[in-house]
Amino acid sequence: MEDEKANGRSEKEGGKTESASRKKMQIVGFEKEVQEISSLIAISFGREVVQEDLRLKGVVLYGPAGCGKTSIVKRVQEVNPEVVFIEVRLKNIVSKYQGESEQKLREIFQEAQTMQPCVLVMDDLQDLVDEKALGGQTALSLARSLEQEVDAMEGSQVMVLACCPTLDSLPASLRK
Repeated sequence: MEDEKANGRSEKEGGKTESASRKKMQIVGFEKEVQEISSLIAISFGREVVQEDLRLKGVVLYGPAGCGKTSIVKRVQEVNPEVVFIEVRLKNIVSKYQGESEQKLREIFQEAQTMQPCVLVMDDLQDLVDEKALGGQTALSLARSLEQEVDAMEGSQVMVLACCPTLDSLPASLRK
């Protein structure tokens, strides 16, 4: 018991730790959203009989910071263990060398193709196309590359699950 207190945990009923119950509490209220996104994944990956044109290439969750977008994504990952989720750290994609960012993005999508069914998780998607932070040409080039990679996923079992604060923070080409 002393060791658990030293680690910041205390034993609760049924052997659950306080941190585990706190984690569970963070996602309470998102069951409907998690189920809807899981259904979209199931439809897009053909686990349910549907028409081919109903397959989605991606889903964007948007809302202010702290509203639970990332928690929803983490819960979706938990309830879909048969799907590979690749967390894309957008800051790791951006390079100061011309063409390198686009190449890194292509490599991520190629990796996803080899791991089907796969969901690419892009938290803070707006960072990838932020003209102020990246410069106009780099942001425009990355937005085009992302659009091309998403379009190339046609018919595959790869989709993007992205988060951003507002849809207006994304170029129109990525909102389609």
